[in-house]
Amino acid sequence: AYPKEQRTRVLSLWVMGVMGGPAVGPALGGYLAQTLDWRWVFWVNLPIGIISVLLILSFVRPVPPRRESTDFRGLILLIVWVVSLQILLNRGNELDWFGSREIVFLGITCATFALAFFLRGALIGAQNIINLQLLRDWNFTACTLLMAILGSLLLALMILTPMLLIEYYRWEIVTAGMVIGGFGIMGLAGGVLSPRLGSLLGIRPALMIACLFLALGWYLFSRINLYSGPAEILLSGALVEFGLMLAYPLLAAQAFANLRPEQHDEGAGLFNFVKTLGFSFGVTFVEILMYRGNQSNWNEYAGFIALTNPGLGGFLGGPGIEPASGMAGA
Repeated sequence: AYPKEQRTRVLSLWVMGVMGGPAVGPALGGYLAQTLDWRWVFWVNLPIGIISVLLILSFVRPVPPRRESTDFRGLILLIVWVVSLQILLNRGNELDWFGSREIVFLGITCATFALAFFLRGALIGAQNIINLQLLRDWNFTACTLLMAILGSLLLALMILTPMLLIEYYRWEIVTAGMVIGGFGIMGLAGGVLSPRLGSLLGIRPALMIACLFLALGWYLFSRINLYSGPAEILLSGALVEFGLMLAYPLLAAQAFANLRPEQHDEGAGLFNFVKTLGFSFGVTFVEILMYRGNQSNWNEYAGFIALTNPGLGGFLGGPGIEPASGMAGA
């Protein structure tokens, strides 16, 4: 609906709207949960939903419906494939992955239906529920895959940071919400600067700058410890969020640069589908790393609890503690 030269600007406005929620939500949710009750985190959506419905009825123009045939066979293959994949990713870590019969069954089901879906899509072309011929455009494919990878980084940030701040730093919910809300504010800034930077330097240099911000932010994150303060965590997360939102409008606009106007609807569906799959893989990968890291740390520390450890023997042999009773309690 917009000329090619305006797409990045329009997408940046859309990103600003999308990031408005992550910027305000954590701070508002933390305040409501701490001062009222955790249920208000959900109740607050009721007036917002009513306002949204009124705005839609007032400003969104109705589009006349069109009767089109639906590829129900492809839809069934897609549903079974994605649902089995999602269950596999969600329960794999809990069930020890392919050491479980359930995970093996889900893996076989996922692979079978995915293979059938892609083979059928290659044979019937544009008649498939998802037009896989769009993937022949390497520009579209590369931007879509890169967006999925960057999106997984965003989810990793938004999943790990609250757990770190509340469970390990023991911060108040309001403080944690304010810090995470600061991430979203920097994301808004990245969305504002994205079209200007893209038009000034070009897509590739602008994306390289965004990746530099991402690399710097994650590097700073790797340096934090349990003695780090709010400023250090805010700076690290803000750089990551700024880089992500700087790259998002550029990638989204570039992905559709070579597609014909009649392919934009199908391209948008495929773009978001691959992006969502990337989010799922990213969340699972982060959970695996966290679980394996916790297990490794637990095993390392548990190895020190042994009678052959002189430091432990000296600790248990302290004033008022019998070594035998101390080891029994341990």
